[in-house]
Amino acid sequence: MKRFAIIIACFLSLFVFSQNEKIDNLTVQLAYQEQDSTKVDISVLLIDELLKIGNYDKALLYVNQTSKLSEDINYTKGLAESSYYRALIFAKRNDYYNAIDNYNKSKKYYAQIKDTLGVAKVSNSIGLLEIKRGNYGIGLQNSLSAIEIFEEQNLKEELSTAYNNLAEAYYKTHQTDKALDYNFKALEIRRIINDSNG
Repeated sequence: MKRFAIIIACFLSLFVFSQNEKIDNLTVQLAYQEQDSTKVDISVLLIDELLKIGNYDKALLYVNQTSKLSEDINYTKGLAESSYYRALIFAKRNDYYNAIDNYNKSKKYYAQIKDTLGVAKVSNSIGLLEIKRGNYGIGLQNSLSAIEIFEEQNLKEELSTAYNNLAEAYYKTHQTDKALDYNFKALEIRRIINDSNG
């Protein structure tokens, strides 16, 4: 048992080291980048990594800087991404109103640049948030709209998450057959992508 704990501790430290190294590399790249769309794109990658390790305060700092730069250079995709990540942070902090407000801004920006995948990503996040809050009708509507795009683009991970969202919403609304159908669909995809936890 002791060996098992030591092995797990070693793997965790390697993961944290790897994650920190990636964050450090992105931070250095960001420091030397011109004030243009490439800087925004690198910043978005950094924000994503910070969210993975749960550093929401630092991520929010970068989100705000990214949003400001995107606005200054009139980069709509950067505004869409920064609004999306700000919404994710608010959702993690259980700040429903700010999360929904930023999701809607993000969705509007993605629609302006005709990024259907971005719209689907936001719709799925809204669906998940609404389902967690018990607003199953709105949650179902958003998740269903996202699923169509995920299926067209064959995005397995996003699709399995959306299927799980739908299954939960159908279960909570006492539609057990539909809940089982979507859980089985999610399970099938998770087997395809070798997601043993899922």
